[in-house]
Amino acid sequence: MNTLNETSTELADATVQTLSIKAIRGQMAETQARWEIAAAILSTGVTRQVAYSQAGINAQLREDLATRLSDLIERKALQETDGGYDLHRSASGESACGWARALSKAGVQSALRDIRLHTNRNIEVDPILDLTDESSKVSYADATFHLAGVEDDLDPAASIARAEELQAIEDDFTEAASGRRSSGRLRIVADALLTAFALPAAVRPEDFMDREWIREAVASRFELGEDGEELELNIDSARNSAAALLAFIMEVESEEQLAIDQRLLDLWDDYSAEELQALVSKPARVAQTLALAAVSAAPRPSRDTMSMTLRTIRLADEDTDAAGFKTFTKRLLDAWVATEAEATNEFDSRSNKSPEAVMEAAALRMTAALDWPIVAAEAAARPGQPFGKNVAEVNAFISSVISTVSR
Repeated sequence: MNTLNETSTELADATVQTLSIKAIRGQMAETQARWEIAAAILSTGVTRQVAYSQAGINAQLREDLATRLSDLIERKALQETDGGYDLHRSASGESACGWARALSKAGVQSALRDIRLHTNRNIEVDPILDLTDESSKVSYADATFHLAGVEDDLDPAASIARAEELQAIEDDFTEAASGRRSSGRLRIVADALLTAFALPAAVRPEDFMDREWIREAVASRFELGEDGEELELNIDSARNSAAALLAFIMEVESEEQLAIDQRLLDLWDDYSAEELQALVSKPARVAQTLALAAVSAAPRPSRDTMSMTLRTIRLADEDTDAAGFKTFTKRLLDAWVATEAEATNEFDSRSNKSPEAVMEAAALRMTAALDWPIVAAEAAARPGQPFGKNVAEVNAFISSVISTVSR
């Protein structure tokens, strides 16, 4: 019997109950409470216990599964809408760790499927890939580009110049995407689609909680239908939202249109009616890819990039002798990374960190993410406003610095 783990579970449940009661009574912000609830649950190692109880998979796959299940618990714990963790359950004494264990067990097969799809993304892109061949190993993102690229979207009498332009787009995509993983690859695919179809990018929400909600709403989910066939859910969510916005512009209303969440409609704010029509006419995966790229986290900067960015940020402010300035700038950069970048570097997904170290890093990341609105406002209020006049400008400043130093 693992007494230490049982004690940890009991402590986590008690902590979650206290946080839930405070949030319900308005004694603390619900968003902050949910971040701390997620940290308390994950600190017990419940997802790793579920992952390591699975038979027939190797140790590395178990570690990858534990990571996926932790992401699932975090998303559901942070989700304030229907389908997310119900604070009233823990407030009434129900075990939050029991909920997390049950949800993790239910999500095992879907997580394993996602891991295998993710692994396939490491292959080089074949620009003449035969997507009708079921034996072909190709990532979801690559398939989106190729399926969209071969669509009969051009006038039959299209000029040779246009054909050469499309070939150049695909050549650039092939070179940029080869060997890339995670969100970096997704963004490359989205950029290729935008260029090929002359469409604007989807609007990226400023609030990272809105980004998480949208990602959950449009990312594909799989389940078995009554006939045993695997069903792909959410595939039409992004395209349907673009169609709903187009219908609104054309002054056509329907119950389906009115049911679309405003956060999904806002993705297409930069689109004209003609561009919305063009997007809606494409396969559903095109809109889905553009939406996912808009809300995806940026690839995590390397250690060298982080170090150079921190030095650059400090040089931007003349008041470098102020007490606590170095601590403040480190806190600012950590908070930006927690809300805008992936949890791990895309080329360091198989680190040798212990489970305890992983859990501790996750808790620190949550703390830093909660700190972003506060520390970014402090940065905007500094004398001379070297980092920007508001939170959005501070965000853009740090993004620009990272982009510059990582070239």
